Amino acid sequence: MTEVLIQMLGLIGWANSVRSYWRKTKKKILWSQIQGDIFYILHYFFLGATAGVATMAVCLLREIGFYLCKNHKQEKLLFYILVPIYLIVGALVSNTLVDALPIVACIIYCYTQTMAMSWMIVGGIIDAGYWLCYDLFCGSYVGIIVDFIIILSNIFALITKKKSKENV
Repeated sequence: MTEVLIQMLGLIGWANSVRSYWRKTKKKILWSQIQGDIFYILHYFFLGATAGVATMAVCLLREIGFYLCKNHKQEKLLFYILVPIYLIVGALVSNTLVDALPIVACIIYCYTQTMAMSWMIVGGIIDAGYWLCYDLFCGSYVGIIVDFIIILSNIFALITKKKSKENV
């Protein structure tokens, strides 16, 4: 697959990720993230970034799981199930410290998914920061740009949501 097409898969994943944080409900955020995860898995696969593929596969399961959760208790249970899965996957695919970055990012973000929507947005900022470092090393050029945009977009989303609550 050509480099341009590989980067385009990441771009489609990115579009869904950025769009997700502007959604009005947690379910809609998660639905957009499920769509984005599928494209990210393909993107990292064709880059040969094994840690990225494995981590994003667990992320896809995470998003589907949280989407199906009916209450906060189920979300907490899912978090406790996912942490050991992330750690096992990390142990299997992490050859370097850089390979571990997506795992750490996803555990942090997974925890914020058990919280209020504003914490999910904060988790998205932290998550994108860790992925930024990983993307620098694995050659995901679109990912680098995407991570910066997600960080800036989420900061703007937090500010906008805070201002809209103040105006109510």
